[in-house]
Formats: sequence, C-alpha cells, structure tokens
Amino acid sequence: MGDVECRDERRRDAVRAVPELNGLDYLEVEPIVHDDPAQGVALVLFFLAKAPRGLEAGNIRLEGGRRIPAADIAVTGVSVYAQDDPERDDSVRVYLDRWGDFSAYTLRLVEADAAGRPTDTPLHGFDRRYDRLEFNFQAACPSDLDCRDAPPCPPPEYPPVALSYLAKDYASFRQLILDRLALLMPGWSERHVPDIGIALAELLAYAGDQLSYYQDAVASEAYLETARQRISVRRHVRLVDYPMHDGCNARAWVAVHVTQDLPARPEDEPLDARDVFFITDAPGLPTAGRALNDDELRHIAAEAYEVFEPVVERDAETFRPIDLIEPEGLALVLKQADTPEARYLHGMLSNDTRHMLEAFDHARPAGHALQAALLADLNQLLAVRGLYDPRYFGALAIELLVLVRQPLRGAALCRANRRLIEQAFPGTLRRAGKLYFYAAHSTIGLYTWGDAECCLPRGATSATLRDAWELQGGDPPRLVRSLRHLRPGDVLIFAEQIGPRTGNPADADPAHRHAVRLTAVRPGADQLFRLPNLIEAAAEDLATPIVTIEWAPADALPFPLCLSAIGPAPECALLTDISVAHGNVVLADHGRTVAEDLGYVPIAELRPGCAGERRLAETTLVPGRFQPYLHKAPLTFSQPIAPDAPAADVLGQDPRLALPHLALRCPADAPGRGDWVIVQPDRAIQGGVTYVQEWSPRRDLLGSGATDPHFAVEVDDAGRAHVRFGDGELGMQPEAGAHFSASYRVGNGPAGNVGADRIVRMVLRGRSIRGVEVFPCNPLPARGGQAPEPLDEVRLLAPEHLRTNIQRAVTADNYAQLVMREFGDRVDRAAAALRWTGSRYEAQVVIDPRGTVARDQALLDRIRAGLEPYRRIGHDIAVEQARYVPLELAMTVCVKPHFLRGHVKAALLEAFSNRVLGGGRRGFFHPDNLSFGDALYLSQLVAAAMLVPGVDNVRVDVFQRRFAGPDGEIEHGLLPLGPFEIARLDNDPSFPENGVLTFTMEGGR
Repeated sequence: MGDVECRDERRRDAVRAVPELNGLDYLEVEPIVHDDPAQGVALVLFFLAKAPRGLEAGNIRLEGGRRIPAADIAVTGVSVYAQDDPERDDSVRVYLDRWGDFSAYTLRLVEADAAGRPTDTPLHGFDRRYDRLEFNFQAACPSDLDCRDAPPCPPPEYPPVALSYLAKDYASFRQLILDRLALLMPGWSERHVPDIGIALAELLAYAGDQLSYYQDAVASEAYLETARQRISVRRHVRLVDYPMHDGCNARAWVAVHVTQDLPARPEDEPLDARDVFFITDAPGLPTAGRALNDDELRHIAAEAYEVFEPVVERDAETFRPIDLIEPEGLALVLKQADTPEARYLHGMLSNDTRHMLEAFDHARPAGHALQAALLADLNQLLAVRGLYDPRYFGALAIELLVLVRQPLRGAALCRANRRLIEQAFPGTLRRAGKLYFYAAHSTIGLYTWGDAECCLPRGATSATLRDAWELQGGDPPRLVRSLRHLRPGDVLIFAEQIGPRTGNPADADPAHRHAVRLTAVRPGADQLFRLPNLIEAAAEDLATPIVTIEWAPADALPFPLCLSAIGPAPECALLTDISVAHGNVVLADHGRTVAEDLGYVPIAELRPGCAGERRLAETTLVPGRFQPYLHKAPLTFSQPIAPDAPAADVLGQDPRLALPHLALRCPADAPGRGDWVIVQPDRAIQGGVTYVQEWSPRRDLLGSGATDPHFAVEVDDAGRAHVRFGDGELGMQPEAGAHFSASYRVGNGPAGNVGADRIVRMVLRGRSIRGVEVFPCNPLPARGGQAPEPLDEVRLLAPEHLRTNIQRAVTADNYAQLVMREFGDRVDRAAAALRWTGSRYEAQVVIDPRGTVARDQALLDRIRAGLEPYRRIGHDIAVEQARYVPLELAMTVCVKPHFLRGHVKAALLEAFSNRVLGGGRRGFFHPDNLSFGDALYLSQLVAAAMLVPGVDNVRVDVFQRRFAGPDGEIEHGLLPLGPFEIARLDNDPSFPENGVLTFTMEGGR
C-alpha cells in the first residue's frame, strides 16, 4: 500500500471493475493447532477479485519485524481455496513456520526467480497499490486497550508561546499584546494613541479585561460560600435538595355583596374569573357600589392600589356537590331527554339513576340521594373514551374538536369531557373558571330556634342558617328557597356586625370573624314557627325554612360567636343578628395578570446533511440559546391549593412549595406530541383552528423527560425572572424559530398582606354589568405573603438540610421522624421500633393523634401509605395507635376555711380533666399533655391540686394502673410507663375502664 490514507477508497472499486487487475483485500492470522504453540501459523489472504491460480511460496515475500525479522520466517506452503459460487470470495492460505513479534509486517505478492525465490518485482496482474498488506501477528491477542489505530493525519503541532499568565487587567493585557507584537513585528514601533495598531491592541486589552473579570466571577460563583448571585446560590443548594424559595404572594377571602344574582338567569353567561379582579381603595375612584371597568383605572397610578385576582379551578377533573347549580333543572333535562345530547347521556346513566329520574317530581327539590347518584354517574362518564360524538354534540363549542383530532387520556380526557358536559347542560352545572354570585348569600342570618341570648361556642363545627321563601315566576308560580344554591365546598365567613353590649356597628369586634368551608348542607324546616304563604291562593302557612351546615374540625370556631343578647338600658331590647354569615366568598390572591411577547427561539446553525454521494439530506435547524426574562417584576409565586381544603389551610402557604404564575405558549402546526389544546377560535373563520403548545412550570427540570414541555424559573438579584428550558434530555428543547408568548402575574411578597376591609372594589376586564350594585370586602386580613429567602439564611440552613432531610427510613427513629414531618398537623407525637418477626424486620410505628384518643383507622392507613416510599427494603410497616393506660387516682383534699367544698371539688375535677379549659388552658389529663413513656410523678399531681384556689393540703391515697393493683407507686412517687404507652384518665362514669378519679373533701364549708 502507498503512503496516502484515504477515507473513501474509490480506487478499490475501480480495480474491481477491470477484469485484468486484481489486488489484496485483507488477511487474517490463523493459528495452526500444534503441540508447540510458538510454531505454525497461517495467513488467510482475500482478494478484490478471484484468487490467482498457480500461486507458490516463491510469490510470497515478508518484510518487517524487529525481534523476529521477516527473513527468519519461512513460507512452508501455499494453498488456494477456490469457490464455485461467484458471490463468495476465494482465499489463499500461506503457511509459515513460526510466529512473528508484536511489530508490523508487510506481505507482498511478487514474481519468483528461476530458483523459485521471491524477487522485488510485483506479481503480474496485481495493482501496485493493492499488491501488499500490512499486518500484525499479535492483533488477535486479548487486550484491554482500544484497538483503534492512531489517525493517519494528526493535527499540526506548534511550538508553545511564552506568555505571562499573570496578566489580569487592562494595563497588563495591553503591555502583553505590545510585547508580543514587538516579537512578531520587530519593524513596527509606533506607540502613539491615534495609531490603528495601538487602537486594536487597546481594544483587545479591553476585551481581555472583561473576560478576566468573567473568569473571576465564575470562580466566585463556583462555591456556595463565595457565590454572590441568587441564581448561583439556588443551583448550589439544589445539589443538597434544599428548596430555596423566592417568596409567595398573599391571599384573602373576599365576600362579594350583590343586590341581584350574577348571572341573573341560569341561561345567562356567568362572569369569567379571568375578567374579574379586586383592588384596594385609591384616590380618584368613583363612588363605591358599582363594578368598575379596567379603562377607569388608566388615570390612576398602578402603585396606588394592590390587585387581587380570583383563585378558581379552571381545569377541574371531577364534578363535586358545589358544581350542582340547579340539580332540579339537570334532573328534569335528563328525565325529559328532549335534546340529542340529553338522550345520549341519559342512555349512559346507571339503571338505578334512571329509575330515580323517573320518580323525580320537578315541583319538589331534588333529594340528596338523586344528587349523589347524578354526580357519581357524571364522574364515571368523565373517564369514557370517545364520549364526544358529532351526531349528538355537533352544535357545541368548537374547542372540543380536539377530541376528534387527537385522542386524550387520563386527566386531560376528564377535563375535556367535563367541558363537554358543562356546555351540554348550561345553567345547571357550574362551569369551571366561572364566578357565580347570589343576592341571598350576601348576608345570611343564623337561626336560634326562637331562643334568646344565644351563641356558637368555641370549637363549634355546625350551625343553623335562617333561610327564606321566594316566589319564582312560572305557570303556576312555585316557592323556592333563597339558599337553594348553597353547596358543600362553599366558604362562609362568620362576622360580628354589631357590638353585643351596645348594638352599635362601631363596637363590633373585628377579631370575631372566621372563615369555614362547608362539608355538609342539609335544608330543613322548623314546623313550630310558621310563615304566611306567599302564594295568595294557598291558605296553608309555611314552615320556617332553615339550613343546617357543618364544617371540618380544622375550621372549628376559635372563639365564642355571640348571636343574640340583651341590649343596654333603659330599652333592654333583645339584640338579634349580632353575628351573621357572609357568602359569595371568593379566594383572591395578590398579583396582576400581564401578557408579554418573549420573541423567537434563535437559529444557531443551519446544518445541512449528506445522505451519500451527491445526495443532500434535509437541513437541520439547530436552536440557539433561548433564556428570555420577564420585563415586569416581581413574578407571583403561590402554592397550589387542594380543591376541598379547609378554609384554615388555604391562606397560609409554604413558600418552598410555591410555583410561579407563568404560562408559556407557542404555536404548532398540528398535533404531534405533548399536550395540545385549542385556543378559542373564531367560529366565523373557516378552515380549521389554531393549535398551540402549552408549557408548564416546574421547580427544576431534573425530573422532566425529553418530551415534557416543562420550564423552570430563576429569579436574579434584581427580581427579574429568567425562563430556562430543557436541553432535549432533561425537559423538551424548544424548536428553532418557535414564537413564545407569556401570560404571568406581577405581585409578590409582604406587599399583599393588606388589612381587613381594604379590598373594596371589583374591576372587570373588557366588559361591564348594569343594574347590580356590587360591594366586595375582605372581612379578614390578607396573609401569607413572604419575601424571597435571604442568601445568608440559605447559606446557613442548606448544609444542615442535607443531614436533616430524611429521604430513607433505615432506623426506627427515621420512621418516627418521617411521621412527624409528613403528618405533624394530625399527630402529636410518634414512636417506632424494629421487631424481628422470624423472617424479616417489621417497623412498628405508634402514633399519638392530636387532641383525641379515639382510633382513626383512616389516619393510620394514610400514615402507612405515606411511609411506604421511604421504607427500607426488607422492612414491613405496621402503624398502630398508642396503647393507653387507664389510671386510678384517689386524693383526700383539705379545704381552707370560708371555701365551699363543692366549689373546690368542681375546680379540682376541671383541673384534672381531659378537656380544653377556658383561656386556652388544658386539663391535666388532656391527650396533648401526655405522650409516649411520660411517667407520672406524684409531685406533679400534688402541685396541680395545690394550684386550685381553696386547697389547703392534699394526700394521695390511690395512685396505680386501673385493674392492676398497687405496685409501690406511692412509695416511689412514680408511675412508670412503657415506650409505647400513654397515661389516660377520662373520669367518665359511662366508661370507667378509661380511668377513675376520686376526691374526698374535708374541711371548708
């Protein structure tokens, strides 16, 4: 072979095309089985054409070798193996008497002389470039090194340049460049500033100074302790799973008082939550009582007021009781089945529901059983593939064509089917993302059953509302309830509206306001107190309509709520409606929605490709770096809300779980990958719809796949939000040339923590309402707004977080710590132990529920499921409630003179009770005062008794476990408990097995 290395050996094809020419293609080294492995080897030769006939040992010439020269290796024989099949290659075996060394050898085909010895003349008929092969005898030896040959054309090598690496600023770089130019261009000696050479040298020195600063900055940002930029610190602490936060916005409950229902009729279009926002009062606004238009705010500075926007569930995946606006209307439409979509859906209902619809009387309210059955069947329909059928739903909104263009699955299918059913039954089902206000819900009185001087006690979780009858037009007219739209899931705010002592609204206590989310709504009637019938033709009086409501224990009243009281003298009149309930409550959070064009993804390179010789492949558009930032700040962050979370859990937010309020969209040609939606097309436009791709925010992209349209947001020191997309592996990479638009909210931190009664205006975008007075108000202050986490605090907490953030349960203490971390709001304390079961370990976890000793199996199941992702392989998990130890306690109490023994005994029973006492105090045996293994000391009991007024001295007569007998507890002054045991003394005569307390009173009166 020649000395030229080529990737495309075209000469090889040319030699094959000439019948008179031949050449060597390749060879293989094949050992010959022999007693001496160092002897005997064969070289198997393959040719570009058929093997030449008559090849002898004299035609084989070996060259090369270092330790074993080629001259010492003899050719002992040549065999030609011809193939009859023209598609198979011939081969020639050249037998050698020994192996060569590790160096390179060359095999040549040459002419033989008269004596049969090889000469230097190439064999006749062989191309001079392919008449030889270079090979190695040891190529087949096992080796852990890369067998790839070194490149034949290595890059050129240049001598190193002597440069000073101490140059770091403008002056030193300028001197370095001038010194180098003096070496390369000795004839150039100009040093005047106007010279073009000096100008270029100084320009390069300036660029070097900037790069040097950048190097120093990179070195500083490389470590947590020296990093100065917020984005760098955020990425550092993410390596140890520390969730650095950028603050979160404030939230408030806004009660909207209206003088007329909105919408006024069920068939009217309700308010879109995106078109509504609330603001605080500001100078220059019109008189209160009217919903403003956003155009009326243009002459008022944006800094003069704070904006709060409604928080509603726009993409609900299920129907809940709150979504039944007119259950009677829905039942009637399905029963009559007059429309194609009603007949279609009626046939998909269960048999039980259809039987209930047949028995339904539309003149009477829909019962709870019928409402529950309709909700259950509708929720089953949400998961049906192919629910959309153009034969039945062809006249509905065009955005549902996405069901035809691309099959949906999972949550996306449920959301689309819900939108379909909502539009099939307008006015009967609440539409996601819409707002509904009712005049009867503005102020609701609480019913006292005809009694006076009433209150709702602290800790109450139920109440009775005073309803009213309304005459609804029709032929004939019928009576309906005013609170017929009140549903579980609605939020009510109890508020004291007048002073209970004076009856003056100015004396109302603003601290006596509390929000609750309803869990049960049961309409009823009080037959004792009758009302005149609103229908003149009817002679029978009407029972007083009432509504019994309940809410979760988490929303229990934190204070007594006064309902009625005797007013001041001399009138001494009965004051009623001291406290009322406000409905039409909307959760609003701080921040104003703005839109922004983020531009196009740059095209870094047009990369043409070749499919082969003279065949051009499709040109690839390589996207460039696209990291846009939002021009308005601060970006709103908020924690996602569970749909039916108690009202007490909504306003408070965990900023480490907050996500940015930012939605990105880019147009797409046709459905192909990702989540595709249709953006409200104009029905008048013919020829299809506009498809866009929605991108959703994540805290980071470490859990995102190559096809997930996710992005992360990073906030810099100036408060600007930078958008970071995926790279094609961790998150989808935007396509080159894609045009992005953003919709986000501006408003974050403590600025939104406005006081009560500050949010007093409602503003509409692009529309107006007439004939309705609107009075929004926030009875409770907005709270939850937090500033971004300071960098010094992050540097302090992040290293410790690595040691305290448990991600795996290995020891027993790990299980207990995980229970307290994940369920701390429901569990007072937890303990755990590892027990050997004979085949494996079982983690026995014991919990002490907060505020109760009753067994809650649902809580135990939740805890076990919550521990499952953390458990160690080989550990079983068993979660049980604490073992409560009933006690028997008897005391003899000597009462001081002038104190009544009965009063002192009552005070002692209260002090040693298991209840919550006045002023927030707890009884001695309250469940939250005692926990696992807390031994009881005799001195504790005596000290608690001596604190009761009127007690002179105390003697403990019995101090032992119930049903166990004395075991030296009084002598030792201690009653020990096991690690999973908790003392219990309920002193309930109905359940004496839960502990007994006896007082023997002496002295006093």
